[in-house]
Amino acid sequence: MRPYARALATAAFGLTMTSWPGTTPAQAGVAPAPVLPAHVSGHEPRSLVISDSPRATSFTIRALNTGESVTVRMLGDRPTDESARALNHLLRCTRTQKEHEIDPRLVAVLSHLAEATGGDLELVSGYRAPKNARDKNFHTQGMAADVRVPGVRTWDLRKVAEGQRVPGLGYYPTSKMVHVDVRDVPYKWTDWSGPSR
Repeated sequence: MRPYARALATAAFGLTMTSWPGTTPAQAGVAPAPVLPAHVSGHEPRSLVISDSPRATSFTIRALNTGESVTVRMLGDRPTDESARALNHLLRCTRTQKEHEIDPRLVAVLSHLAEATGGDLELVSGYRAPKNARDKNFHTQGMAADVRVPGVRTWDLRKVAEGQRVPGLGYYPTSKMVHVDVRDVPYKWTDWSGPSR
């Protein structure tokens, strides 16, 4: 290919000719194409291919009111179907014994808290059946839980939840628990009142 034709092809089509049939790169007037490392060229060795399968983890949560506990198995940020059913039962309303589907985003929050603290969770309160039509909060929607971690100070658990960017975060130093929920608009508060107030 003549030099002006090569320049025209490069300008018009963004092409870089490295050889022409019957010529070497040097004869064509261009340097040979560089050999790129595998991770740059897009052809990774088989041993470096990362699996798309979600990471399997688990955490344990115990309900303080009933003494029951569940080991929740997670695939990525979602509980397995069996774990979700067991968690729906564990977080049931203690007043009515009614169960409600627990939001998978809340389960992911609980999983991250357990992983970050390296401990099991204690459930103070989960789902609460509405007492009337106006009784709407994140507990009545299966989107909130009040928790503790044995051996972890409430203030420290609050800091861990802040680091996890939990959307709804209530700090209850008197009751020694942290409220977490998965509301859309982030909000934090501190409540110094004791239990049942």
